[in-house]
Amino acid sequence: MINNNTKYDIFISYRRASYDTANLIATRLKAAGYSVFFDLESLRAGKFNEQLYNVIENCKDFISVLPPNALDRCVNEDDWVRLEICHAMRHNKNIIPVMLNGFFWPDPMPQGMDELRNYHALTASSVEHFDMAMESLQKKYLTCKPHVATKILAKKTGILAIALAVIFALLYGVFMILSKDVCRMYAVKLINNANAIYMLADENVSLKEDWNTFVTEMKYEKKDYKKQYLQEDMLARLDLAEKNAKTTCKIDSSEMNISNYHSLLLSLNGISSEEIAISPAYSAMIYNDYIDQIGVMRNAVMDPTTLNMRIGTVMVDIFVHTTNSYYLAVLAELSAFPESALVTYHQMSPHWHHYPKQHKLGESKEYYEEMINTETALTEEKLSRFESFLEQQEAELEDLESKLDDMQNDMDSKFAQMENDIYNEFKQKNTILETDDQWYQWGKIAHWGNYLSLTVKNKRENIEQGIDFKSGMTPELVCDDIISQLSLYQKYHPESKDYVASVKAFYKDMAKEKLDYAGVLIFAFQDVTEHSIFKIGDIIREYDGKKIKDLKDLSTAYKANDKASVKILRLNEGSLKEVIIPQIKDVDVVGFVGLTE
Repeated sequence: MINNNTKYDIFISYRRASYDTANLIATRLKAAGYSVFFDLESLRAGKFNEQLYNVIENCKDFISVLPPNALDRCVNEDDWVRLEICHAMRHNKNIIPVMLNGFFWPDPMPQGMDELRNYHALTASSVEHFDMAMESLQKKYLTCKPHVATKILAKKTGILAIALAVIFALLYGVFMILSKDVCRMYAVKLINNANAIYMLADENVSLKEDWNTFVTEMKYEKKDYKKQYLQEDMLARLDLAEKNAKTTCKIDSSEMNISNYHSLLLSLNGISSEEIAISPAYSAMIYNDYIDQIGVMRNAVMDPTTLNMRIGTVMVDIFVHTTNSYYLAVLAELSAFPESALVTYHQMSPHWHHYPKQHKLGESKEYYEEMINTETALTEEKLSRFESFLEQQEAELEDLESKLDDMQNDMDSKFAQMENDIYNEFKQKNTILETDDQWYQWGKIAHWGNYLSLTVKNKRENIEQGIDFKSGMTPELVCDDIISQLSLYQKYHPESKDYVASVKAFYKDMAKEKLDYAGVLIFAFQDVTEHSIFKIGDIIREYDGKKIKDLKDLSTAYKANDKASVKILRLNEGSLKEVIIPQIKDVDVVGFVGLTE
């Protein structure tokens, strides 16, 4: 239960995957004198505890720790993290997203959480930059201030403890004896985690050698099947590295819950319980960074672009400096422990070949901080070179894209010219002449219809394939030319006005993709002024449920069944309308002509 008498300034929201980091942040802030609410798990069981809402409402700052895919489950309205974040947003709290390594904002964001992107976020993606991130968090992000009274009280407690120890001189001696066992207990935990991280450092050095060999061989190998073998071998090597990490590198990431009694005994030896309490979380972060590294390298192997391969190389290089920095931090902590607590260190350290062995126990805190800064500088140097590489790659890509655009424009221009030449030749051959036989003229009309059909088809295929080719030969242009040719045809044959209007409407609908290129036109009646069913200009589209593309289709269908229904297109107020006729009658007096070539 929450103590109703306690007012918390900071609320930390997290998922189980980010517990180690969230715990590390909470420990740091508590040590700095801030009032932090962190223990959520006991209050999240069953119905979302209303007391959590009260804590959020009364706090000043709301920290949301975001590991990879942290917001995926926020699409569920009853998700704990979503409930916490949305409640904080509703009450206008100072929300600070802390983005861990591998986190990206989802697109789209869960409904109702878009505003979270707009808050001033803090990146804590690596161990080297965590201290800087925590310093920045306190100086620039938090609105609340540490409780000076808490710090003073802690100091007074320590002074009182020392005073009591002086007063009870005999008890002091007893405490010192007892402290040796306590120091040894915490030293062993630090050393065991250091040994686990060393195993990662050792594995990484071996992995780095194999990776560099893989990159070199992939660069110069020309045969695809051999490249595939190299990729398969490297993927197997990465699987082994991950297996080794998970089976042999046992990280004790649980919080060091150091009691006041143990804190007193540690302080008698000049050991800060606050500093060693956060060490396990650091080792857990390094382990998670390594597992993430393997995942990135695996993706690079499956997609071996120059950029991806370079990223893998940078990551294995940086991990060397990460483990070096961690080792130096452990030395700084162990240097405060009495010699009697370091038996395990003396047993293990001779085997730590891939830690920087030139550094020993017993140096000043300033010395270790300087060495850590050196490792950080080396990391930043590698990152800087990588950034320069990225800038170069981006410049080369932009140049290539520009050249490709120029080539594409040149090709488009040449193709358009070729297309235009072909079309002009087609127009010249198929322009209706007064001297042409009428049936020859109609054949040209059908030829125009075929050209329009091909133009419509090409346009559709380009759209389906995502091709943005701006052709000058559009269906609309070809349709306009057909209409002009039909007008010439009607000029030479005035009696055709009754069906030319239908044909014009037909080709207009084709150009708009309302109709496909199929149909038989009724252009005349023999010995009758008016047919009992059909009208001149009707276009037969279906007979007995079968599509009619040309005269052959109609003849075949009619011979199979001379009493079937017919679907036609009929001109009505300038537009073709679909009409269904139950049965053809007096077909012998009907004049048919094909619309297709």
